Amino acid sequence: MNLVKRYKKRGELVWFIDIPKKLAGKRVLRMAAGQTRALAEQEARQCLARILDGKQPFETEHDCITVREFVGEEGKFTKLYRPKFKPSTAQRYRDLDGQFLLPLLGDHKLNEIDTQTILRAHAALKAKELVPKGPLVYLRTVLNAAVECGELARKPEWPKGIISHAKKLPSCPTDADVERYLEGAKAGK
Repeated sequence: MNLVKRYKKRGELVWFIDIPKKLAGKRVLRMAAGQTRALAEQEARQCLARILDGKQPFETEHDCITVREFVGEEGKFTKLYRPKFKPSTAQRYRDLDGQFLLPLLGDHKLNEIDTQTILRAHAALKAKELVPKGPLVYLRTVLNAAVECGELARKPEWPKGIISHAKKLPSCPTDADVERYLEGAKAGK
């Protein structure tokens, strides 16, 4: 059994567990859930132990919780991640729970959220004539938290270009320009 290190397009390191044919009956190459070498090695040892016990090398997907269970009042996101945010951010996220996340995606299981689901959420926000940036950034934060606490094996591919980024600010005015603006304001122009 080997660990294979690969890099994605953006330079992100990904570990794969490579199980040869003579161990599992067929060659199995699967992305490790933990994306550090130590976590990947631990998962590889668990796979080897399952093979030696006569079981499948990888456990089947466990029953994933819903978005509502994860971000609800008793959910892991609320208990572990909300206290880390500034009070204003935490309040905005609570508001987004009721306005966007729970009505639209509350009954979805975390592992069912994929690129198409994100695009449908974006389209639903646009149909209501809402700016989708805030709610989608919150959704991305929730998915990242789900990966960090182990509720989700890996986050879904995020569609490119659906969150508009702020434009660069223009260059600052010179001191002379500021003086001229102030003189104009004093003169009532």
